[in-house]
Amino acid sequence: AKLLYQRNSRRRSTTPPRAYRNGNKTVMVEPKLTQSQIRELLDDFDFALSALPPRARREAIELIVPSGDKMFAGSNAAGGYVIAGGRRIHLAPAIAKGRQWPRSNGWHGPYAKMVTTKRGTMTHEMGHVLDNINGHTKDREAAARQFHREHVVPLEGEFRYAHKNAQEGYAEMFAQWVIGGPGSHPVADTYARRYGWSQ
Repeated sequence: AKLLYQRNSRRRSTTPPRAYRNGNKTVMVEPKLTQSQIRELLDDFDFALSALPPRARREAIELIVPSGDKMFAGSNAAGGYVIAGGRRIHLAPAIAKGRQWPRSNGWHGPYAKMVTTKRGTMTHEMGHVLDNINGHTKDREAAARQFHREHVVPLEGEFRYAHKNAQEGYAEMFAQWVIGGPGSHPVADTYARRYGWSQ
């Protein structure tokens, strides 16, 4: 079901970020985006939210497109991030505006070729939010690392970013399972069963 956002105009600032709310879901946009870009951003946020299991969907979750965030500067800039334990996705302004990344380098899984960079990044970051809500890789760190070594590390030629650590493996497999769908990759299906993504 599509979420309907109300623009929040009660912020006190000379140049307030545009804020959109739907219950406990908030989207804040600091840089100037077109109405079309904002609609796409909200649609992609809704898409990622709809993939969460019902219990996780009840949590307060935020998306922010910040201005001046140093994580999004330079040649090795991130596309997005979630602070450990957090429920706020930070999305790079360039991604929010529609910048596309190369899709054929094997850095991400096959899902990256199926959708825009914005939707892929947002879904990957929503995987981190789900992990933070449930504590899958943090609360059971040793078991999560072992599971990661057994299932993700052996993958060659794809999901190279997932090799980084158990948290990135979790988020990459979540994005593959959501975007590609169940059955799109056997390791993503294994993660979905282990962590109860379909419940």
